[in-house]
Amino acid sequence: MGRALYAQALEYSGDKEEALKQYRMATVLCPDLPWLRALEAICLVNSGCRAEAGAILQQLEQLRDTEYVDAYFQAQLLHALGRKDEAFLELERAANENSAAMFVIDVDPRVDPLRADPRFGPIRDRVFSSSALTARA
Repeated sequence: MGRALYAQALEYSGDKEEALKQYRMATVLCPDLPWLRALEAICLVNSGCRAEAGAILQQLEQLRDTEYVDAYFQAQLLHALGRKDEAFLELERAANENSAAMFVIDVDPRVDPLRADPRFGPIRDRVFSSSALTARA
């Protein structure tokens, strides 16, 4: 997790090349966390490497056949690739699956581009509704 956060800080400070190295190292250290690959792919998109990011998305979709792939991060990757409608389908899926990552939806800067869309509010509200919180307890 530390490497992923460090990679994100590097990415936001403009050092995308070093960020990619850190994302890749995090993936090597924790190969069983597919969301790390999604973050790497988002960084690739932001670096202009859309084809490589698309290949990672395809790998993650194939992995879904046999393993859990967190839809929260898939949503972010799809949005980064310009596939907004699919991104919202994944965000819905993340809410339906009670993705552990959804707790940061209010503060995650990677979600900022989705906030203005009218589909965002109802998903966010459902995540933090009292009935949803009670069901998780």
